[in-house]
Amino acid sequence: TNVVEEHLQDISETDALLEGVYRDDDGKWRFSDCLPGADNPVEAYKQFWDACWPGTWDLNPLVSVVSFDIYRGNIHEISMQNGRAA
Repeated sequence: TNVVEEHLQDISETDALLEGVYRDDDGKWRFSDCLPGADNPVEAYKQFWDACWPGTWDLNPLVSVVSFDIYRGNIHEISMQNGRAA
């Protein structure tokens, strides 16, 4: 797990995709079918952000960026694979 702070508008295209932006069948980038779609992943993420918190994108606040690994399986099996007892 890692936590860093960065300005909202510093989000990369890769990070926008990891946040859930996808390309639809028409080639538009979207976070949700309820939003109009955009020409790139960051613009699609901006649409989502502004829909949730109107006007805050332009303020470019500091946000916490949390990254982590996902382990799939029974918690006891995962703990033993990592050399730790559950």
